[in-house]
Amino acid sequence: MLRPTDGRAGGRADDSITLIEADVLEWCGQTHEPFDLITVSGMLHHLRPPDLPGMLRNIRRLLKANGRFLVAEPIDCASLHEIPVWLDRWNRNSVAARQAYSDPAEEPDEAPLPEGLLEQSLIEAGFQLDASRRSVEVFPHRLPPSLADKLFIRFVQWRFRHTGYVLALLARPTDRGDFD
Repeated sequence: MLRPTDGRAGGRADDSITLIEADVLEWCGQTHEPFDLITVSGMLHHLRPPDLPGMLRNIRRLLKANGRFLVAEPIDCASLHEIPVWLDRWNRNSVAARQAYSDPAEEPDEAPLPEGLLEQSLIEAGFQLDASRRSVEVFPHRLPPSLADKLFIRFVQWRFRHTGYVLALLARPTDRGDFD
């Protein structure tokens, strides 16, 4: 079921933005409108493993020739299992913890992607990787974030920029046309 929304972003109306609420597998398989940018954050790791290659091929198909795909997903790596005590303590006192965001998920599909799978799957789907960055989840203690929150979050993201368990990739379609 596809439902266009009112085109509001950040609380303001914007005619250049179309927001769509839909089942992502259904929508990606049915739409043919080309996009300059497609972003996915924390969704691919919820797919069944057999659905990942098709989803990535559909995303590639939906990008304009010079379009970009920005993706951020949790990955199963050493830093996921070795969160420093100081960071764990910080997050336990965060807004997210007070709202039960960090409680164990009930969904059986809530698992990080195996390390290397996202990059390999993108390449196999016809993407070229342009940039990569790693990070960890770190949350503010207040909303809006205080200066201390902002500084701490910046420090943590800098500290884990190469080793974190959240992988962000910027990719673009390769010039090869044999993936369509």
